[in-house]
Amino acid sequence: MTLLLSIALYLLTSVKSQCGYDEYHEEALEKGVLTQETWDEMEEHFEEEVEFWDNWDEDTDFFRRIRRLASDSDLTSRYFNGTLEIPVIVHVLYNPSHTVNLNDLIQLEQIQSQIIRLNMDFSSNNIENIPNSAFAALKANYMMSFKLHKVIRTQTSKTELTTHWEAADVKEAIDRNHYLNMYVSILGSNIGIGYAAGPGYAARSDYINIHYQFFGDPTFLWMNNDWKNTIGSKTSGRTATHEVGHWLHLEHPWGACNLGKPGDCTCSKDDHVKDTNEQIKPNFGCKHNAPPSQCGSLDMYQNFMDYSDDNCMALFTKGQLIRSLSILNQVNNDKGRKGLVDYQSVDEYKQGPFVNDIYFRESLKASDPSACGPGDVPGGLAQISISPPNYMHICYSTTNNKYVHIITKVWHSKTMDNDHYCVKGPRDHGYLCYQKGEYSDNGRMTPAQVTAKIGNVAFWSN
Repeated sequence: MTLLLSIALYLLTSVKSQCGYDEYHEEALEKGVLTQETWDEMEEHFEEEVEFWDNWDEDTDFFRRIRRLASDSDLTSRYFNGTLEIPVIVHVLYNPSHTVNLNDLIQLEQIQSQIIRLNMDFSSNNIENIPNSAFAALKANYMMSFKLHKVIRTQTSKTELTTHWEAADVKEAIDRNHYLNMYVSILGSNIGIGYAAGPGYAARSDYINIHYQFFGDPTFLWMNNDWKNTIGSKTSGRTATHEVGHWLHLEHPWGACNLGKPGDCTCSKDDHVKDTNEQIKPNFGCKHNAPPSQCGSLDMYQNFMDYSDDNCMALFTKGQLIRSLSILNQVNNDKGRKGLVDYQSVDEYKQGPFVNDIYFRESLKASDPSACGPGDVPGGLAQISISPPNYMHICYSTTNNKYVHIITKVWHSKTMDNDHYCVKGPRDHGYLCYQKGEYSDNGRMTPAQVTAKIGNVAFWSN
């Protein structure tokens, strides 16, 4: 049976349609991985931040005040400078004896596509239409950019993970104060398509975990990349967008309740955010033609924290942004994510930017501002076909964050080099491989230095 066919059959017969955040949260409280005291303190701090913004303007209407802000940077500048760079460690958990060996399946291009999807969504650069103009006015730019720090591949004897805690048993999260730990694994059908720790969890279990079939975004592929092997409406990388929202202190619109327990979810329970309307259950599909109303007001079914299809999801709100920002200035680092801002207060912050990742995008246009992800740097292009005209764009992700590993060496390889980072080059020209090192490494490379190295014919003919 081919991999594509097995995935198709799996998705047809599986009930994997939900996020496991609420169950993980409940179990964390039971196990003491998260204490109720810690959670209550974070909620109290969030309310203090809401009160700050309540007092920002004399207008008594929260929504009018928030919309009058010149830009979302007026919100974020209270917590960090410019764009906050969040380093990401991707953990691939694989069983080499399994029919689906994730060590072979999850290649660098797929990982890069997931990072780009996060950056599109959290910078409000996604293109989905929001028919409801009132909701569209609340769409927020988080002013955050996710940077690939490293990929760690860990072998396991498990064929699938059947509890929320097994991932940490295989590989504990690393330095949760400065990194987003994002796991890719085979999750059992009882777990869901993904789950996440909110702030305040014990360090080893502070991560998000995505079922491999819902990791990455095939729409970012350029021609001849061959990992497009997932199907369905939940496969554009937005499972990770949703779970990172939880990691940044967001809840589902229906609040902390048990969807499987009749009567537990009511209109009186919500996500503690003022500009997301109450719901008692998730929305599925895409309800543009019949917008739902569960609690007397229209559901914000396009919110990233609902369960609508990936190609329907479109926004975080300004109220959700404030909730996420509240965890960045907690006095106690274990009760928030204050450590993510640390890098902006050190001398190294002013030394970059340096290149931390390289990827390729194909376009019909020689000049295409959208070819590279938001904030990424174009590194040149080559025409790879005449009719129709096709151009390969080289894109660099750059960083000023000392916690991110940066590129120190690049080379051309005719075959995949599994010991280093390699991306498939233009058409039949093999692979572009690179080595990464510490931010302080003397060999660190700027975009201009990388372009000087790879932007010639000799490089690709070796």
